[in-house]
Amino acid sequence: MEPAVEAGWLREAGARDVRLADLILRGRRTGEEHESYLVVEVSAVIGRENIQRALRRAALLGKALGEAQPVLAAVAGERLTNGACKLAEAQGVVYVLDGRS
Repeated sequence: MEPAVEAGWLREAGARDVRLADLILRGRRTGEEHESYLVVEVSAVIGRENIQRALRRAALLGKALGEAQPVLAAVAGERLTNGACKLAEAQGVVYVLDGRS
């Protein structure tokens, strides 16, 4: 995050927000040659605020990386509220419920 702040791509508050993500993963998706990042917010009951937080932090990480690599937003938990489900599907947020996506 520090290089992104120093380069002016991200403010310190945004860098701090990304650091608060529950989980950030990096890897290759099946069939793709480039690496992607996954920013995950974890909560027993996933609500709209969890979806919004994952989206915001994924967007900030994308800015920090200079849009060089794809960054996906994801949430994980035991249950998803109806409003969160609709928002996740509308925004393309990956969700994992009780260990299954």
